[in-house]
Amino acid sequence: MEDIKKWVIQNGGIIDGVDVKTFEGYGRGLCANKEFKQDEIIMSIPYSIQINRINLNHIWPEVKLPKFNEGDDDRDDLNGLVYLYLAINKTNPKCFHWPYINVLPKTYDCPLSYTIDELNIMKGTKLYVAVEKINAFLMKVVDYYNNKLIQQFPQYFQPFDDLFKRLQWAHQSFWSRAFLVIYPQPFGEVGSLIPFCDFSNHCTQAKVTYISNTRTETFSFQTNEEVVKPGEQIFNNYRIRSNEKLLLGYGFVEENNPCDNLLLRIYFEVDDNQYNEIEEILKQEEIKSFDFFLKLDEDIPLELMRILRIVNLSIIESNQYFQGNINLNYVSDRNELAALRQLNRQLYHLLHLMEFKKEDFDCIHSHSINYHQKCALIYKKGIVDIIEHSMKLCQTSIKRIRDQIVSKHLNYETVSCYDFLFENFCDNLNAWASQIHLFHPNIQYINENHHIILKNTSNEILHSGEILISIPEHYILTSEIIKKENPKINQPSFILQCIEYLLSEVAQKKFPFIPLILKYIEAMTFYSNDFNEFEDSYFFDEINCVEDDGIQNYQAFMMNSNINISLPSFVGLFNFVDSHIITTSFGKFYNPLPILPKHNPYTCLEKEMKDSQIKLYNFNEIYPGEEICDNYQDDSSINQMIHFLSLSKEYLSLDYFDAKVFISNESAQPLYEELCVLNHLPTEIFLTQDQVRFDVFEKYIAIYSMSVNKVKLELKNKNTSIEGNKIKTVQYLHSELEVLQDLLPLVNEKINIAQGQNQINRIKQFKLIDMHLNEQINIIQNALKHLEVKN
Repeated sequence: MEDIKKWVIQNGGIIDGVDVKTFEGYGRGLCANKEFKQDEIIMSIPYSIQINRINLNHIWPEVKLPKFNEGDDDRDDLNGLVYLYLAINKTNPKCFHWPYINVLPKTYDCPLSYTIDELNIMKGTKLYVAVEKINAFLMKVVDYYNNKLIQQFPQYFQPFDDLFKRLQWAHQSFWSRAFLVIYPQPFGEVGSLIPFCDFSNHCTQAKVTYISNTRTETFSFQTNEEVVKPGEQIFNNYRIRSNEKLLLGYGFVEENNPCDNLLLRIYFEVDDNQYNEIEEILKQEEIKSFDFFLKLDEDIPLELMRILRIVNLSIIESNQYFQGNINLNYVSDRNELAALRQLNRQLYHLLHLMEFKKEDFDCIHSHSINYHQKCALIYKKGIVDIIEHSMKLCQTSIKRIRDQIVSKHLNYETVSCYDFLFENFCDNLNAWASQIHLFHPNIQYINENHHIILKNTSNEILHSGEILISIPEHYILTSEIIKKENPKINQPSFILQCIEYLLSEVAQKKFPFIPLILKYIEAMTFYSNDFNEFEDSYFFDEINCVEDDGIQNYQAFMMNSNINISLPSFVGLFNFVDSHIITTSFGKFYNPLPILPKHNPYTCLEKEMKDSQIKLYNFNEIYPGEEICDNYQDDSSINQMIHFLSLSKEYLSLDYFDAKVFISNESAQPLYEELCVLNHLPTEIFLTQDQVRFDVFEKYIAIYSMSVNKVKLELKNKNTSIEGNKIKTVQYLHSELEVLQDLLPLVNEKINIAQGQNQINRIKQFKLIDMHLNEQINIIQNALKHLEVKN
């Protein structure tokens, strides 16, 4: 080791009172042979003998490597030539840096040196992916070296049979020993190998300072300890690092490392019709990064939750954001649950990728495993502990919110009627479900007050992550499966394919309950002819929209099918099938459950494809007697009524009033919308029952109260300061309130008539309408209360 010291000194290095010595438990390290006081310089090494990408520009001025990885400042792309320089000079005594390269370790304990079996222990971790990425990069360097560099620069390069292994060694040599040295701009901080200085070992408590002097072009190593006595080891400090960085860069880990963390990158999908709004909110909130570090025994980062709340805003909530009614510290119970579930889902996915058993970690301190295996297990256990800790935080928060919801008495009351036409319907459904092993043994359909629900009928808790519903491969309906089973089906859309399939004999043998479901659909579907007295209402318009859509699809269906089905029956079946279609990351499929779990915006069943089955599981505990629920993302009581033929009171707390203002000249609608956009207003406004700010709404009403010529003039003048009109706003709300209140007596009359004639389906339909109207009235009255107090 004296040779390397002499070589450094001969080339301008200053080393006085320091030798390299072997220390028990550390290997080679720097040893003081004299006393160093606090802030004293231990050694100075000139830039000229360091190995880095700057100096290689002088050694190989013509040689360049292309960019192999993504990103402008990828560390491997930046230092590829350094790896190559070390690799080809590993056995070259003629190299200027040979005295230094010759004393570098011949082997390392970093994961690049692991066997396949050792590396597989870390499968599913980011470190495993990082090793794969590094190896892929090094292979590209090998290919470029063999196919280009040898031919272009024979004066520098010659063939090597073991170049890939040499590059792996070089990569580990560089990153296990490199310091950041400051160079003049435009270079800034540059990773550098600093001969002799890099023999210092790591100690978390060590106090050291690095000094890059760009004037003298020297790198100095200074101790901040009170005193270093002769014979003591001079430590370096690799700074606070997670086990992932320690293992990848230096080949060791610290058990129970307090600096351990998990990098979590938030991925999310937003519906196309909401993408622009969410993107604008992220922009307004100045969200620039979706990467977060999770740590053991720490709460979920506040900024992470803020982003999750944004990307889980419903259409109504994003509209409320633009009206100034949303606080991203807590949006709503529904939003908070959706945000927590998304985080929990992503964490669960990461945990699932690990492919581990708890007992795998029992052998960490066993003599039956080698050092590499031990490091891999300690690292992996640290990541698993962080994920499980974060999942527990999510689940605790989810339970707390759900308990709050239950305390508000919003649960379990539903107006619907799924079984009034059918004798022993539940028994038939449960028998079919049991036959194909559809449900968890503790789940079955139950008839409660003319309402069929899916419930935990046992005395046991269904724990988080338990599979509740397993749809066997034979019962999964996709477009490909339908065409395979019945090649004659040639419908233009998946919904129409499902309808023709369900009406076939093949399907009715597979799903024996279909005839009963068809009767139910026919009885419970809302048809406009049955509600002519309500033609001035919003829900009547919605019924007409659904029917218009149904008529168009009916015509397309009949052009491609010989099946005889009436238009009303088709419209009902179309909506029923539409409500059963699920789009997931693994494709679109028809959910064959005859009766879906009840809609509840505060819960959600997760779906995954596993073992050729679609599995539905819950992240929440489901207690004995508790109902199985799912969230179908429909955003209003109208959609619940029309599409799902039911309406639960849980949902009413999230209902909204669509504040539509009709203009006599429909062709001028784009002009009004353009003026709204010019004034940074939404092009449509939704009011909610807990809304407190209405200034945006007042401006919206002011615009829609203008004549077409006035709107054109404001657009011509580019007026971005339209003032709100409180008087017009209050008048509009009173007018809408009057229409709704006039409908209530008519609804009650219809309920009484239906009860007298024992028309259970009509009773249920009009009770749904009654619930919807009363909630709409509550929302308008809330708005009037705030506006009139304000006036």
